[in-house]
Amino acid sequence: MQNNLKFSNNIKETLEAIWLKNNESDTYLQAIKLWTVPASIIANKLNLPRTTIRYACESLVKKWLFIQSVKWNTKYFTAEHPNKIKNLLQIEKNKIEAKENRLNNIMSQITQMYSPYTKISKVTFYEWEEWLKKVLFKSLESKETIDSYIDIDKLKIYSENIDDEYVKKRKELKIKKRTIYSDSLHSKESIPEIIRNSKDNPVKFLNANKYNLFISFMAYDNKVSYITLEENNIIWVIIENKEIYNFHKNIFQFMWDNLD
Repeated sequence: MQNNLKFSNNIKETLEAIWLKNNESDTYLQAIKLWTVPASIIANKLNLPRTTIRYACESLVKKWLFIQSVKWNTKYFTAEHPNKIKNLLQIEKNKIEAKENRLNNIMSQITQMYSPYTKISKVTFYEWEEWLKKVLFKSLESKETIDSYIDIDKLKIYSENIDDEYVKKRKELKIKKRTIYSDSLHSKESIPEIIRNSKDNPVKFLNANKYNLFISFMAYDNKVSYITLEENNIIWVIIENKEIYNFHKNIFQFMWDNLD
C-alpha cells in the first residue's frame, strides 16, 4: 500500500512539474479511472468541493486533456488517453525548436549590435561559515600565482580546520601564492619563519593598527574573492571581471613593493 502511495505521488508530482496544477492533476488521475462522468462524481471521489472540481474540469478542457459533453443539462467530462499529454508536449517542443531556429538565424546579427563597452561581471555570493570552503577551494583552480591579503586572526576563528586543509591541498597542487597578512602577534606566531621565506609562497606583513582593511581578498585568473569575517556579517563574494582583477593585482603589487 505504501509503495502504491509513493508511486501515485510520483505520478502526481510529475504531472504538476510538466503542466498541471494541484487540483487538475488530482482531477485528471481520478477521471481516467471513471470514463465519462459529471464533475460531482469526481468531487465525491476526491472529497473536494464540487465547484473546485468543476473549475478544474473546465481548465482541463482548455488544456485539451478533457472532452466536454452535455446530457440532460448536465456537463460530463471524459479524460483523454495519457498519450495525449505526450503529444501535447511534443507540439510545445516543436514550437520551441522553431523559435530557437529563428533566433539562431539572427543571432550573429544581434551579437554584432551588442556594445563592446557593455560587460556583465559574474558575481557569486556565499553566506554562512560552511561555504567559506567553496570560496577558498575555488582558488585551487588557479593557473597563476595567487595574490592575497588575509586577516589571519579572524580566519583562524572561523575556519582553522578549513584553512589547514586548503594549505595542504594547495601545496599538493603546487600552486604559488603571495600573501600579505595583517600584522598581529598571533599572525607572526602562526606563520613559521620557514614559510615566510618560502620561494613559492612568500609572506609579508601589513601594520593592522595603521592600515585595517577589514576584509580578506584573493586575486587570481581574472577573479577576485572577498571575505568579510565580522560577527553577524559573514559574507564571501567571488567577482569575475578583468578590470576589477587588474585593479587588485596592481594595488597588491604596490603594497608588496612597499612592505619589508
